[in-house]
Amino acid sequence: MRRQQAFTLLEMLIVLGIVALTLLISWPSMHRAVQKNAERQFWQIFRQAWQAAQVRSKTSQESTRVVYLRHRNLIVFSWPNDSEQIRVPETLFVKRFNDIEMKKTGYVSPQTEEFISTLDGTDYQMRIQLAWGSYHVQAIQKGPAGHHTR
Repeated sequence: MRRQQAFTLLEMLIVLGIVALTLLISWPSMHRAVQKNAERQFWQIFRQAWQAAQVRSKTSQESTRVVYLRHRNLIVFSWPNDSEQIRVPETLFVKRFNDIEMKKTGYVSPQTEEFISTLDGTDYQMRIQLAWGSYHVQAIQKGPAGHHTR
C-alpha cells in the first residue's frame, strides 16, 4: 500500500494556533471598526428619517414628533398614521435630547441635542435651525488632556 501525504496532527495544531493568535490580536480593532460603522449608520438612518419627515410636512401637511426613549435606547419619529424607530448604538451616550416637533408647515424650534461617543469621546452636537427644520451635526473630538478639537 502506498501512503498518502497529509498534514500531521502537530502541523494542524500549529496552523490552528497561528490562526487563533491572529484572530485574537486583530479582534479589538475589528470590533472597534464595526462599532464605529454602527455609529455612522445611525447618523445616516437618522438623516433619512428626518428628510422623510420634512417631505411629509411639505407634501401631506403631517406633523412629526421625534422623541428619545431612554429606557429602550430608541429615537422614535411618529406622525399621525405611523412611526419609525431608530436604535441608538450602545457606543453613543445621549447626553441631551429634548422632544422635537416638526410642525405641519415644516417649522422646528431651534435647539441643540447632544450625543457622546464612548469609542473616542467625540461630542456630537446636533443643532436644529430655524425655518424648514434643517439641522447640522458637529463632531467635536477631545484631543490630548481632554481639550476639544474640531
